[in-house]
Amino acid sequence: AVVDAGPGAYTGVTSLQVLLGLTIPAGALGPNGVLRVTVKWNYANSAGTKLIAVLFGGSNLYSPSRTTSLSEGQMFTLQNRGSQSIQLGQSGALLSQAAATSHPVFAINTALAQNLIFQSTQNTATDFSMIEGVLVEIIPG
Repeated sequence: AVVDAGPGAYTGVTSLQVLLGLTIPAGALGPNGVLRVTVKWNYANSAGTKLIAVLFGGSNLYSPSRTTSLSEGQMFTLQNRGSQSIQLGQSGALLSQAAATSHPVFAINTALAQNLIFQSTQNTATDFSMIEGVLVEIIPG
């Protein structure tokens, strides 16, 4: 007879979790500079919803909702447009991805230091999301 079946099920967190936070220094991009971000995610392959997101200066750059997949990677850019306070993003997660929408425009003052935040939320306590790797490039211009 089994006396102890083990520690039981894993119970995680279902609230928003900041997985990584970086500060992009004030003025680092210049008026025509580019912020290029490459990130690799892993998460539970389950029916539970996992929301992963990347924010810059409080603006949402990328935030897909995932269920029955296991991993993904993105590379995206944010480019100042002749000013440190207006940027052109991209409509897809990959630089070569076609999209049915135009590129988003942001109004983030990069003359000031801005936070780059990677976060996730799981709606099921037995799910998880994690970052396997991040590359952040500041290309002044």
